[in-house]
Amino acid sequence: MSTPHRLTEDLDPSRVIDAPIDLLTYQRDCSVVRPGHATAVVQIGSQEDVIAVMTRAARDAVPVYVRGGGTMYAGGVNPQAGGIVLDMSGLDRILDLDRARGVVVVEPGVRFQSFADEVVGLEVVLPRGDTVRTGSAAAPQAGFFHRYGIGPDLTGLFLGGDASFGVVTKIALWLHRLPAFRKTHCYGFPSVAAAGAFITAVQSEELTRNIWYGSGYEGGSVKARVMAADPTTDPTTLPQFCVGLDFGGEEKLVRHDVQRIADLCAAQRGEWYPRFNEIYFQRLRSTEIYWYGFAGYFSRSRCAILISALPTTNLDAFINAVQHQRNTPPQFVWGGAVVICRRGLHGGIMAFYDEETQWAAAATVIAAESLLAAGCVCPINPAKSGRRRCKRLPRTMRCSRGLKPRSIRRRSCRRAIWDSALNCRCELWPAPTNIDLKLRRTIR
Repeated sequence: MSTPHRLTEDLDPSRVIDAPIDLLTYQRDCSVVRPGHATAVVQIGSQEDVIAVMTRAARDAVPVYVRGGGTMYAGGVNPQAGGIVLDMSGLDRILDLDRARGVVVVEPGVRFQSFADEVVGLEVVLPRGDTVRTGSAAAPQAGFFHRYGIGPDLTGLFLGGDASFGVVTKIALWLHRLPAFRKTHCYGFPSVAAAGAFITAVQSEELTRNIWYGSGYEGGSVKARVMAADPTTDPTTLPQFCVGLDFGGEEKLVRHDVQRIADLCAAQRGEWYPRFNEIYFQRLRSTEIYWYGFAGYFSRSRCAILISALPTTNLDAFINAVQHQRNTPPQFVWGGAVVICRRGLHGGIMAFYDEETQWAAAATVIAAESLLAAGCVCPINPAKSGRRRCKRLPRTMRCSRGLKPRSIRRRSCRRAIWDSALNCRCELWPAPTNIDLKLRRTIR
């Protein structure tokens, strides 16, 4: 019996997939990253299943990949080193609804639209099979109610890392009342600079308080959407940048903010642009299947995407990077968009490609260098940029390494992570042992 199969021999056989035809489903996510070939897939039914697999995988040095819906664009779930794939989609229960604390605890298979700052805390199975809780729940009797209550923010260590440091089995999220009033508006601007000044003003005046979602679209993307809906449109009348805002809250407060935002828009020579709202943005926010269809799930094309974070003042430089990409490999359809945060922006450069004929070319088409030069923060790895390997964190979790410092390549990153862990005195992390101290000296 092979090593990966020994890891699953005590599990429910109906939850273990090893037939070659069935394993095809688990080769890849929605990214351009090349597929992998797992030896087996375990359809997780409980936290105990995760602990059992991780403990044995650590012992036998078998790679483990953690898969949710498989809808990401990073390639982190593609089993390129073989081994085991954990299919977490079966963990789909709502475990606790605490209205008094305003917290709901769910399993990772529950679908929700949330940003990382909505996470109160996590329960995580570490690579050696140990279980930890982050945030206030690290204290045994406290439970989930505060993310930053004890020591460093260890919750952030496990978010957005493709399970590099552990397998999340429980997620605590803040509860919010459904808004009594919802409305979407779009605003067009004559230049990217004007749009950037508008977004900065909205953020500075804390007018994001009643905005559930805000995004911005560069002129090329606006033109593609509008001209596809109405080819008779005069392209010279289109704005160079469009901002879409999805408002939600008490009607009186929302209407007050909408009026103030309209004033800020006019101050930058912008204007209300209902056409883009009707053609695209309102539908994007109200129909979930269309949200995902935007990225190409239900059309012939796929989307290679590079995500970054940037200060709002660098919006102009980000859009210039989008235009540079558009001019470099013209065989692809390009788009650029930003998500408006309370402070700063998340920006994405997208290349839409034909899966059958352009997959290989799309794998290397988006480079991070232009975004880095524009002052953006973005990953530099083949999963998203296609050209340079990330040197900061391991792309996949090798279970035998656990949180050993040598599994993290850059010395400064190893030191920072271990300093945070070893300096914390709570139930989550025990006091440092002699070997911990030895490792600490080694990484310095």
